[in-house]
Amino acid sequence: MLANQSRRFGETLVDRHVLSRDDLEHAISEADRSHQPLPSVLLRMGLVGSKDLTAALAEEVAKAGILVNAVAPSIMDTPPNRQAMPKADYGLWPKVEEVAATIAFLASPENLVTRGAIVPVYGKS
Repeated sequence: MLANQSRRFGETLVDRHVLSRDDLEHAISEADRSHQPLPSVLLRMGLVGSKDLTAALAEEVAKAGILVNAVAPSIMDTPPNRQAMPKADYGLWPKVEEVAATIAFLASPENLVTRGAIVPVYGKS
């Protein structure tokens, strides 16, 4: 049943032009080969795309003095996340303010050299 739901999810992404048919078929093949759920494979594909986009954009605008980076937080400590996962150890999750501080630093004049990075902000999780 989960496989059918995953397939429908993939079809929805194709219907909405978020994912090409070829990419969906590739993801399904990878899911079958790796015994991973399709949404996990699609997530990995998206993360790879984000890394490539960040690196390409950082390279393109570096000579103009623009430093491009991305932030990849883990589950953040927010009221909806606490409600969805009431048994979790919230103390391990980064606070929204902590993630914001990381973003603020990367966008600030104090950041002189960091570019093209996917910065993990995981707290203690």
